[in-house]
Amino acid sequence: MTDVRDILGSKELSEAVQAVRSLTNRYCSQRKPEGQPSFASIALGKTFRADKAAPIISAADPSYRGIVEVLFLGFCGWGDFAV
Repeated sequence: MTDVRDILGSKELSEAVQAVRSLTNRYCSQRKPEGQPSFASIALGKTFRADKAAPIISAADPSYRGIVEVLFLGFCGWGDFAV
């Protein structure tokens, strides 16, 4: 029986992952910047995480279109309830 660790560390899997990354980089014009918190972790919990939203809004990364506008609207709505 093959150990899963052998598969995960295999050259074949590494090459396949790199091929998928290459394709997504070439054909996906929109992607979340690495290290940026997910939309779900910012806006879909019990509380709106303004501390995570504000830096994303101010950075306005053009590679992830729409996120600034959506988070800004969430920020505006959160402000009504934060008082």
